[in-house]
Amino acid sequence: MPDLEQASALDLLSRLHAHKNAGYGNAWRKRGELLSIFTNLARKYDRLVVALDQGVDAPDERILDTAGDLCVYAAKYLTWLAERSPQGFDAASTARAVDCADTGGPEAVGFVLGAIEVPSGDVPQSWGRVKAAFEPLEAGLIAQGEGAPGTLIWQRKTELAWDLAGASAALLLALGAEAPEEVESWRGEIEAMG
Repeated sequence: MPDLEQASALDLLSRLHAHKNAGYGNAWRKRGELLSIFTNLARKYDRLVVALDQGVDAPDERILDTAGDLCVYAAKYLTWLAERSPQGFDAASTARAVDCADTGGPEAVGFVLGAIEVPSGDVPQSWGRVKAAFEPLEAGLIAQGEGAPGTLIWQRKTELAWDLAGASAALLLALGAEAPEEVESWRGEIEAMG
């Protein structure tokens, strides 16, 4: 069975996002950065912790799906960051905020997915990169919510979100290399969505 290639994976994620966005709309951001956006990221990250650190498989969701969802949520977060702080976004990105901002509609996520830099690596390396991006982002956003020291400036949030998007895409590719039969199933499900 064919391997999951980067361009193909990101295209599939863009198609998956377009399908899901039609049903969910702006629910992913409705209650703001801490209550909507971060909680979606954290839920997917926590599922990966259970699967990869604790070795527990969920009967209702492939780990491949979870890694893909984390990548999409990181991309969505980047569209929000581009909208909220174009200067901070531009200072941390090779892509321009004007192209990536959520105000451009659901196509902005596709643009962000196309701009992700995906590092190569196996599952442990990619999972380590996911943690290295998520953990400081989590600490900074929790500090922000508590009004405590350690909050993140817009540029740093953007850097960490790009890192998280790239690392989760790398994790998706690495997981796909280990389980090509799951890739085919995943691909078939997305293509069947239309």
